[in-house]
Amino acid sequence: MKRRRTPPRHSWSHLSQCLLELILKPLTLPDRVRFGSVCRSWRRAQLECLHAPAPPLPFLIIADIIKDKNDIIQLFSFSDKRTYKLSRLRAHLAERYASSSQGWLLTNSPRGLVLFNPFSKTAIRIHQKNFDFRDSRFISTQLHPDGLLFFRESNINRFIVYTFDYWDGMEVDAIHLNKWEKVVVSNVILRGDKLYALYEDGSLAVVDVSNLPPRNIPLTNEKMELKREYSPLEQWRRQLVRQIYVLVESCGEILMVMIKPLKECHVFRADLTNKEWVEVKDLGDQLLFITDASSVSVSATETGGKGNIIYYIPYTDKFFEGQYVEFDLNTNSSIIHQIPARIGLCLVSLIPAYF
Repeated sequence: MKRRRTPPRHSWSHLSQCLLELILKPLTLPDRVRFGSVCRSWRRAQLECLHAPAPPLPFLIIADIIKDKNDIIQLFSFSDKRTYKLSRLRAHLAERYASSSQGWLLTNSPRGLVLFNPFSKTAIRIHQKNFDFRDSRFISTQLHPDGLLFFRESNINRFIVYTFDYWDGMEVDAIHLNKWEKVVVSNVILRGDKLYALYEDGSLAVVDVSNLPPRNIPLTNEKMELKREYSPLEQWRRQLVRQIYVLVESCGEILMVMIKPLKECHVFRADLTNKEWVEVKDLGDQLLFITDASSVSVSATETGGKGNIIYYIPYTDKFFEGQYVEFDLNTNSSIIHQIPARIGLCLVSLIPAYF
């Protein structure tokens, strides 16, 4: 009786890079993270094919502040409620992260201010000095297709914009700055070619980044009426517990979410014609994901979920409790969900579902 020959085992590492990139193209971000862990050649293909189809929901990037040997960034997916591990370069251990589009993170590190992509491991040194900032945005406009990096400083009432070019790799082309006219109490959002922030009196700061002059950036003030009971300034005068104010760009509209300590929230829409904030009871098809410094709006229909819901990730003083709050505006109720990730002294960033 003849023995059957065992067929030769083929190593997946011998697949051509062209074939691997074809396999990669339809994969979403979690699948790409798994893809790169197979072997070195698969990891190389993953780095060369960065633009993934947009997963339905955004992600949280969670990084330990403590610099230990296990140098890992955790990626929490709202889609499947799982965490994925991404290694980071030790040279870019940061004291502060702030999210931006395309997966880029602005970091304060021993090397200074660095723009870092944890997926491609690309790092661009922005400045030798560390700036204490609250939030950042990495965007493109028609006149600046190579990108604009916006961030605002925490201890100084000032914001800075960097422009880039790609003549010899990605480099800083110019630096622009200006001072806010009043105290800003929210994050900063992009709508069209303008950035918006909320002042303490309820008015909107408007920064036009469509055509940056050589010196100060154009800054205007859009006066808006807001009921006194919801005004940030009034809350502080009455010495109430601090409220959280978050701006969201949703379907071309500017929304303001006010979160009270007792797990209660209110939503307002900016009526720029009548110069007032109008309370919104129904978000329709939209889901909002917000932190103190960032926000993302997505369609419930496209994700297969239920609309009119807000997900808030509390994160203060560099301490992450490993949870998020679900506000259901349909029932005026809230639920606390746990995140399967390391908690404690962590840096947390909310990033859109693409990079």
